[in-house]
Amino acid sequence: MRGFRNHHEIACFREEEWTERGEITLDEAAKVIGVCNMTALRMLRRGTITGNQVCPGAPWVIKAADLAGLSRKKLLAAPLTSNPDQQIFAFQ
Repeated sequence: MRGFRNHHEIACFREEEWTERGEITLDEAAKVIGVCNMTALRMLRRGTITGNQVCPGAPWVIKAADLAGLSRKKLLAAPLTSNPDQQIFAFQ
């Protein structure tokens, strides 16, 4: 597929395409909700936030509207694991 696109000089995507559809990447979503990328990925995997991947290894696509109303405090209120012994550390 890539060879066909390259031969016919077809771009794989337009820069503004995601914005037009109201979509953002995992990195951008992490910034919006105020967490690191790995925490955002864990939230995707446990269903706290929703996103899609076209295939394994492809970038995560998240609807920006789905993040509306989410706050870091609300998202981190529950531990990331179901272990009741997990503690929250306050780093200075």
